[in-house]
Amino acid sequence: MMHSASQVPTERDNRERGTTNGRDMRVPMTIAEVIDHVGYGAFQSSMFLLCGIIWMSDAMEIMVLTFLGAVLRCEWSLSNWAVAQLTVIVFVGQMFGALLWGYWADKEGR
Repeated sequence: MMHSASQVPTERDNRERGTTNGRDMRVPMTIAEVIDHVGYGAFQSSMFLLCGIIWMSDAMEIMVLTFLGAVLRCEWSLSNWAVAQLTVIVFVGQMFGALLWGYWADKEGR
């Protein structure tokens, strides 16, 4: 069947009907369908790598805290309570940082 130029749907027609590549975009999609529609490319690979590096640095920070606590206890003659407070303050900082950056990312990232 041959279509004339006036019968072939254009991108503008698709947008007005709410379709793209023959798919009605007004119908809800599953997560798998969204991933298939968007695809996986360089951006997703770079985000995967970035998140892995951030996760690795967080794990190294906790590891350093374990070694640092023993050294500070000896060097500064700290009690167990003082070493515990130094460790806890790091996690309190992470909590407030997550709240601040989470709010900012939610507000500015949309």
